[in-house]
Amino acid sequence: MAGNVLVFAPFGLLVPLAVLKVAMTRRGLLAGLVLSGSIELAQLGISLLLGTRYRMSDVDDVVLNVLGILLGWACLR
Repeated sequence: MAGNVLVFAPFGLLVPLAVLKVAMTRRGLLAGLVLSGSIELAQLGISLLLGTRYRMSDVDDVVLNVLGILLGWACLR
């Protein structure tokens, strides 16, 4: 669980620094949510394509990833 949070913490820290117009508001959180959801959907697609459990797709991973984004943003603030 900590891995999911820590992997996405740099996203919350670096996106506001890299793109000054994107303050970590709804747009920044939405971008992180879309990225995290895309990763989970890719894992599901690969699992279905291979016909075996490549990786387990779970909504909890998306929630923890967004929590990591918020943690990174809080460190920036």
